[in-house]
Amino acid sequence: MVVNTPPACFPKLERGSGMIKVTRLNGTEFWVNQDHIQFIERTPETMLSLNDGKKVAVKQTPEEVIAEVLQFRHLAAPPVLG
Repeated sequence: MVVNTPPACFPKLERGSGMIKVTRLNGTEFWVNQDHIQFIERTPETMLSLNDGKKVAVKQTPEEVIAEVLQFRHLAAPPVLG
């Protein structure tokens, strides 16, 4: 699922809804559901392949996208108490 602009009811969309902010090659920002990213490839630009078969080219490196996903998951996951 690709969203070009966040709904007004989600002012902090990149932190709290499963979505991360990325930038198209033309400079426009958009949000993508991190659970819908099937894989990431460098061709030489970074291509996000989504579960629905769509591909999106973004300015971020694969490492930056992965870091955003990991940071989101770290912030979203409750601490595990042993």
